[in-house]
Amino acid sequence: MLSEKEQIYRLALHLTPKIGSRLSRVLLGHFESAENIFSQTKQSLQKIPQIGEGIIHNLFDKMLLERAKEEYELTQKHDISLYFYSEDNYPYKLKQIPDAPTLFYFKGQKESLENQKMVAVVGTRKATEAGRKFCRELIYELQKFNDLTIVSGLAIGIDVEAHKASLKSNIPTIGVMANGMGKVYPSFHNKIAEEMCHQGGLITEGQMFSKPDSGKFPARNRIIAGLCDVTLVIEAAEKGGALITAELANSYDREIMAVPGRPSDKYSAGCNKLIKKHKAHLLNEFSDLEYLMNWGDDGQQLSLFHEKQKPTFHNQDEERIYQELETGVKMLDELVYRLKIPQTQLAALLLSLELNGVIRPLPGKRFELC
Repeated sequence: MLSEKEQIYRLALHLTPKIGSRLSRVLLGHFESAENIFSQTKQSLQKIPQIGEGIIHNLFDKMLLERAKEEYELTQKHDISLYFYSEDNYPYKLKQIPDAPTLFYFKGQKESLENQKMVAVVGTRKATEAGRKFCRELIYELQKFNDLTIVSGLAIGIDVEAHKASLKSNIPTIGVMANGMGKVYPSFHNKIAEEMCHQGGLITEGQMFSKPDSGKFPARNRIIAGLCDVTLVIEAAEKGGALITAELANSYDREIMAVPGRPSDKYSAGCNKLIKKHKAHLLNEFSDLEYLMNWGDDGQQLSLFHEKQKPTFHNQDEERIYQELETGVKMLDELVYRLKIPQTQLAALLLSLELNGVIRPLPGKRFELC
């Protein structure tokens, strides 16, 4: 577990303008800790790819650490947990996406983040009564599964309908917000957000009092898609946030299902388009979801794979890489950070394992076992 001091330094890195999740991981991979990053000279930072004068100037802002300390105190005061990408408690599925947040804020029941089955339910803000009814009935049937969480975006329309139906059905539900924890958006969802913290929770990567600017919603959507095994699009127009979430889920190799509608229905156009382009499976009823996800009657996913025999390694470092990848897909930066192997040496080891059929590369400098 990270020390309080290191958490504050990582918050400072998170608050630094022009440094996103990927660049944060690059810096942490090189310098091993956020505290070390802030103790570097300008000359040392200039040697890192993608680090320009503007970013270096921002890192030397003396107020960053003060703001980070204030932010940390607010999280402690309001019982908000910080989840860091490098830590073991970071959600496994979210860690597999190439643009996973370096850190996020969470308020609620931590068990809801650890459930085996994670289902995203998204759709238009202008939901029809038929769409709302389908959403409620589908979620009601999800009660049969143990170890399941419903994830959505706490927006008006299908999102909040999914959260309400989950609460009514005693299913944990998580709302991913584009704003900070300091204020719920829209404000009239305050009551349901409070209920969700007792039966699920709230997530954001925005600092405490950040506002839900339009550019933050696509970033919010990637967390919804990244957390989940499958994304269900209940209703969606030809353009909108629900389709962005579906496209992101598709890019992460996650399953997508969409509820079809008549060609004349404005808020079925997006769903029909996803199905037409073979990006989404058809969702007519609950059994379609159960069949696609291979969830048995007892709510457990049936295994289609036999245990693999462990390969022979040329050296200890190859075995260490294998052990890391046994827990799931890893990014190159994460392997550098966790194994403490120089990137050039690690690249050669990965190539050797790939040529021997032990691992395979994935888009976004990610690797997995064959």
